[in-house]
Amino acid sequence: MSTVFICYIDSMKKPNEAASTVPVKRGPRPGMQKGAPPLIPTAEKIARLVSVHNGKYDYSLLPSVFRATDNIPVLCPDHGVFNPKYHNHVNGTGCPKCAGQLSPDEFVLKFKEVHGNKYSYALLPQTFGMKEKITITCALHGAFEQRAHAHLTGSGCMRCARSQPRNLSGWTKTRWLALSANRIAKLYLIQLEREGEVFYKVGITSQDISKRFSGRLDANYTLIELLIIESRDAEYIWNLEHHIKREFKNIKYKPKQVFNGSGECYSDYLPIASFLNLEIQKLKPDG
Repeated sequence: MSTVFICYIDSMKKPNEAASTVPVKRGPRPGMQKGAPPLIPTAEKIARLVSVHNGKYDYSLLPSVFRATDNIPVLCPDHGVFNPKYHNHVNGTGCPKCAGQLSPDEFVLKFKEVHGNKYSYALLPQTFGMKEKITITCALHGAFEQRAHAHLTGSGCMRCARSQPRNLSGWTKTRWLALSANRIAKLYLIQLEREGEVFYKVGITSQDISKRFSGRLDANYTLIELLIIESRDAEYIWNLEHHIKREFKNIKYKPKQVFNGSGECYSDYLPIASFLNLEIQKLKPDG
């Protein structure tokens, strides 16, 4: 298996525009050695953090350089210092105490931004946090339990997912663009392995990949990130995924266990990785 890259693409759709790619080793993986992500100069990233969080937090305690996987000190005006990982914070993770203070009505408004009027939230408890399981009612299949943060990031009724294998994620382009506003959109290629079964999945998210699958896969699955393309242009990422779906139907794979997104799995990663590497090369600046 070849070297894995995370590619940060700053000028999206036009191949002749300048862009940058930053190779990052994420080990250990098959065929790779352990390696640390590059150091990030603070001055280059504070403006991005301020934009993502609408100026809510104070970043005066940040070190002069840090890595994307480092915990960083962030000052919340209401609750003081908290220490998220940089890559989580830049993708929208904020103060955990603020998140835990949302009222049920505020949660419902956020849920409906993601899911529209598909679900009823009449059975929500009076108080709960992002990591707690809540009871949600599907109009077709009745009540089910799900963690609040998973529901907020796109998870829904698994019985609906199983009955619609060709559209498990339920994404629409409009919903994807709304969810990805002011975030870094990602297209990922991952390997999944469980009890001798090995296959590959392509998908899009604006979260950290581990969070994207938190609580959604059987605990026996082993997940390995093979390639990630990141962009501020969510429409570019959307179109890239749909191109892959059209062009690689001949290697589609149906996993033994159905999960949200299992309709986007493949038996081989090499044709997809080769296509994505060509895409990356097109976007690299000359010289």
